[in-house]
Amino acid sequence: MQTINEWLAGNRDYASGLALLAKYSKNRILLQNLSRKPLPAKLEYELRKLSKTPEPPVVPPANILPETAPESVPAPLTGKPRINPDDLPDHLRQLWQETAEKYRLARTLHEKLKLLADADQRTLLIGQLENYRKEIRTNWDVIDTWAKKQNQGNSSVTVDEKRINANRKYLSEGKKAVTGLSGASRAKKLEAMQRRIDELLAAGEKFDPENQKELEELGMKFDG
Repeated sequence: MQTINEWLAGNRDYASGLALLAKYSKNRILLQNLSRKPLPAKLEYELRKLSKTPEPPVVPPANILPETAPESVPAPLTGKPRINPDDLPDHLRQLWQETAEKYRLARTLHEKLKLLADADQRTLLIGQLENYRKEIRTNWDVIDTWAKKQNQGNSSVTVDEKRINANRKYLSEGKKAVTGLSGASRAKKLEAMQRRIDELLAAGEKFDPENQKELEELGMKFDG
């Protein structure tokens, strides 16, 4: 574990830290997440746990930047929810859960910010906090759009042969495109695909069993 201690005492190069995490940690999912999206503070925290090195004591700053106030983080999970997650389709329920996790991480990050005295470290964490805020807002935009459409009911759309072919093409391309998406982008794409499936079913169209199975594996529903 001496190499981790050396890393903590040095300039804490992110790539070197990931290499140490890969060497000493069995958590492959954590490693993949930190490789995809750099989170220096999280990486340092995990390496400290592995080396059993406590965080150095810090002096609380005299004030906290306004951007870090809890009120600046959307709080969809406090108070009475506007939407019951049990009413959401699978892909949006997953987005709801991801939003809950991002909100929890944002709150944790805010608490850590209150204890930081180093301005450079605060700047880094404030950037991460802002990213969480943006992701939370984007996720809620997708969920709110779904709720609005539910309240408005189905709009009248002429499902002619041209529309049917366009919907089938959209679904075919969507199956490929969605594999490279995540978070709000993935949920938004799946929601658009579900609307096209509903249109085709309402028009009496049938689906090839293999095609339907592939779509169901993405969370699409065919039971009306």
